[in-house]
Amino acid sequence: MGASLCEMACIHTVNDEEHTDGKPDLVDAGEELTSLREQLLHLAEADAAVVAGLSAAFDGNQTHVKRATGIPLVIAESCLHVLKAATVVTAEGKKTVLPDVKSGMFFTEAALRAALFTVRTNIGYLDNPPFVEKNEPTD
Repeated sequence: MGASLCEMACIHTVNDEEHTDGKPDLVDAGEELTSLREQLLHLAEADAAVVAGLSAAFDGNQTHVKRATGIPLVIAESCLHVLKAATVVTAEGKKTVLPDVKSGMFFTEAALRAALFTVRTNIGYLDNPPFVEKNEPTD
């Protein structure tokens, strides 16, 4: 939802004749937000599939635990990219779309925090120290 709101704000600015004068960064941000929205939708489906097999994950199936940790980690990384692209929209977008961009950023930050919380929780169930060391989130 956060990526969608930021993408929408970007589209409204780029399609506005008064704001189309040489803002390639805004066009690039819009394309990135479109890609991130699609990626996050795919990740949401993958995460839902992992949740469906969650009882197996915590019964010692390390493959499930890795997925239950890795997918939220990728979600968190994608959220960071959404927030970076949203800063471009905030700086160069129409002022009338700022509430949408900020709302999108709030949703994205919440998703980022939730994903990191999930990673921190699930990583404790892994019996693979190299994977844990490589993927454990830091503040």
